[in-house]
Amino acid sequence: MTNQRELYSLLRLYYTPGVGHITIKRLINACGSAEAIFKESKNRLGSIPGISQNTILQLGLMPNEEMIETEINYIYKNHIGYCSITDPEYPAALHHCNDSPFLLFYKGHMPAAGKRLISVVGTRSATEYGKDCCVRLIKSLAEYEQIAVVSGFAHGIDIVAHQTAVDCGVETYAVVGHGFRFVYPALHRKYIPSLVSSGGMITELVSDAKPDKENFPKRNRIIAGMCEATIVVEASEKGGALITARIANSYHRDVFAFPGRVSDTYSKGCNMLIKNNEAQLVETAQDVLTALGFKKKKKTPVIQSHLFVEMDQEEKTLVDILSNFGEISLDDLSLQAEYPVSKTAALLLTLEMKGAVLSLPGKKFRLAGG
Repeated sequence: MTNQRELYSLLRLYYTPGVGHITIKRLINACGSAEAIFKESKNRLGSIPGISQNTILQLGLMPNEEMIETEINYIYKNHIGYCSITDPEYPAALHHCNDSPFLLFYKGHMPAAGKRLISVVGTRSATEYGKDCCVRLIKSLAEYEQIAVVSGFAHGIDIVAHQTAVDCGVETYAVVGHGFRFVYPALHRKYIPSLVSSGGMITELVSDAKPDKENFPKRNRIIAGMCEATIVVEASEKGGALITARIANSYHRDVFAFPGRVSDTYSKGCNMLIKNNEAQLVETAQDVLTALGFKKKKKTPVIQSHLFVEMDQEEKTLVDILSNFGEISLDDLSLQAEYPVSKTAALLLTLEMKGAVLSLPGKKFRLAGG
């Protein structure tokens, strides 16, 4: 994460009219940082390949200080993370995409270096067949090392992928097509705490950007670009899942699709991708894992102290949640257990005294001995 002066300069670039991501990345790469761009002479900027005189003119305009300060205040007040193409948190695979965003905002955290990111996408009108394929896929993926699941937080396949990943203890990241002042779909607000604890939510848009229709195809390029493979579980002949698959192909990423009956509306898109050699046919997760060379997690016996502790049902509920989440905050644990925070805190104290739970900095907890 950059310092506040760099953030100010990044937002100034964001709000500069007529200057897009590709141009801004050229400027940052040539000058070294966003802040440095505004310190360069016009002659120096004009010598950068691809930078027009109109761009230099736009960069010289007075910034909208109120708009920038409002956004900075929102970011700090709401603990929003941010990273530009110069930051180590920026997804490595996105660097190789010409049209990738120069700046990302996130809740939770960004995927760590070495994580193998797989996008799982599909129709908003998922059938039971599609949901079952998605659940079985991610349960199998959970057995392998360093995997994280990326999707778009939409109805249907997307949210099933996120939920199943959380349930299986797999990191999951939602790339959304709006700013963080909004939640879309609104019904999915309840999933945010567990998703953010597991991984994060990511957007290229400032906080007050609405979930407008044109933002979602742009969102899809991030999903495709940050992942080494895209799996289409179920899709009609048109829609966001096919857009994501085709963008992934344009980035030379692996694309897979589950086939379906020729008469099923929401299998026609997948069947078409396979027929046109735009996706490899996948029947089980093993098809994907073999193609990508994944390794299974090493199972080492661990003696966990909480297995030998006498607990009542309420304490067991907390232990079960901690087993699924690994590390979780007091507030999120209370939300998952549906207990008041005060009650959860008291139960955690008892479990700590029994040696079953460890308290971590930032009011977070995990099981002892795990």
